Amino acid sequence: MKKIIFFLLLVIIGIGIYLSFFSSQVKVDKALMVNDIEQLDTDVQEELILDDLIEEKEENSSVEDIDKALASEKDDDIIEEVEPEMVEDAKDIMVETDIDEVQKELPIKEGITPVASIKMPKNSIKNLNIGDTVSLPYMGNGQFDAKISDKQTHKNGSVTVTGNLVDSDKEYSVVLTEGKSMSFGTITTPNGSFEIETKNGVGYVYSTDDIDKKLIDYSKKDTLVPTDAHSHE
Repeated sequence: MKKIIFFLLLVIIGIGIYLSFFSSQVKVDKALMVNDIEQLDTDVQEELILDDLIEEKEENSSVEDIDKALASEKDDDIIEEVEPEMVEDAKDIMVETDIDEVQKELPIKEGITPVASIKMPKNSIKNLNIGDTVSLPYMGNGQFDAKISDKQTHKNGSVTVTGNLVDSDKEYSVVLTEGKSMSFGTITTPNGSFEIETKNGVGYVYSTDDIDKKLIDYSKKDTLVPTDAHSHE
């Protein structure tokens, strides 16, 4: 009987020790858990604060980088990409050709040396329209283009177009007329005035000064001398 009672006492004491140890362990685990949660909250807060600091730094850095980029652009030459403007090619209706070949069809004006000999297909002038640009033949050490600004059709069927030289500070006029078989033109340039004459598609460019020198007799005085009134009495 004593042995049984002693055994029960040992069991009770063991249970008490176990319960005491278990309770202490629970308290320790609970404390550790609370510490872990607090530590976790602290880590999360620190991470959030760190993210805010990084984001703020990145924003500040972005602004600084933009300012630096803008400042550097002011120092560098900025080349703007400009879409090229479409320019219509000049119509080359008067093509220079061999003077000997032209003389076989059209004699040169007597006593006048042409500046150039040209070939111009039929209806070249008649087919021009307002706004067209025409490439003119060589004249007086210069090559010019003219832009057509007016066009008229006459009763006899001939057509006259007028315009001005392009890329010039002053207005230099161009007048071209085409009939059934003949074409004529007067052109003023910085190098002087010129005339164009063609027949059946071939012709010449003459200097107006050379024509004037041939047609005008400068040996004669260009003055009027009054007569004596008494001679008529």
